[in-house]
Amino acid sequence: MKEPWASGYTVGNLIWDPIALHNNNDYLQFHSSNNEAKTLQQLVHKLRSSIEKVDGEFMGRLEGGAGREEHMRNEEMRRKMMAAGAQSGSKVMHFVVSSVIRLGLYDVDFGWGNPVWVSMARFADNINNLVALMDSPTGYGVEAWIALHEQEMTLLKHDNEFLDYAKSTPNIHYNTYLSKLNQYSFK
Repeated sequence: MKEPWASGYTVGNLIWDPIALHNNNDYLQFHSSNNEAKTLQQLVHKLRSSIEKVDGEFMGRLEGGAGREEHMRNEEMRRKMMAAGAQSGSKVMHFVVSSVIRLGLYDVDFGWGNPVWVSMARFADNINNLVALMDSPTGYGVEAWIALHEQEMTLLKHDNEFLDYAKSTPNIHYNTYLSKLNQYSFK
């Protein structure tokens, strides 16, 4: 019988960062194209394809002891991507999307009832290009905590197409990190 890669008492998440490459030609094509929807679909397809590679077969390789090699391969790809961007004068941007949807965080009861509101763990104060998804307190819908550079956030806050799907909720100011986040609830 194969030994499990983690003990039965292990708690936590496996974090893996699939990489999807998007070059300046794609960007220029998207912004100059009369068919932006098709180009956007192509970009979304790249992201989904990258995420779908983290499947059962991939997890089997990690369990089989190839986890270190997979990690090193991923890091090498990241280094090459950063070097190619620097060499070409292109800006390499990272976007992080994290999700705790359907983990039942609002069902946890530590003896004084279910929580009224749940938040994500604190990230570094200078983080940008982050989207954290979680269930809404009502259980109907999704909250997205979004951290962007100020200029990009201003554009997003005035994007009517985005706002058709999302309702902005007030910023939560209990520390410096959350004061820069913007929270949206999706219908």
